[in-house]
Amino acid sequence: MVDVTYILTELDGTPLTQEVMCPKCREVYASIHKLLSSEARLELAEHEAEIVKIVSGDPEPVTLRVIINRALITPIKDDDLKAEEHAARYSLAVRIYENDTVELTTKEKAMINQRIAKMYNSSLWAGQAAKLIDPSIV
Repeated sequence: MVDVTYILTELDGTPLTQEVMCPKCREVYASIHKLLSSEARLELAEHEAEIVKIVSGDPEPVTLRVIINRALITPIKDDDLKAEEHAARYSLAVRIYENDTVELTTKEKAMINQRIAKMYNSSLWAGQAAKLIDPSIV
């Protein structure tokens, strides 16, 4: 069984977090940015960190569930999947979303680890995930 509620950490044990910004806020910000003159864009850029802080929620911990489901549902360059493969990945993502512990087949573990490695290209993220998904790998 894989505990998908596990929070990934930095090497020092500090929990990894992700910034949270409302998708609509991003869209509004980008639309406003396009309407501004180049001078106004420069001035806005000076305050970007403050603006992002205003429209963002508190950072959320990066769980194994988040990593797996993003890797399953996000298209990756060179994906050439048939409808059945999309449906299988979707069903697996739903199963992982709905359960705190999940039994994975050897094939599912390999596919998830491969997608995570391609998507994140970070040993900190992909390495921890691989070890949690299949401890025999590491």
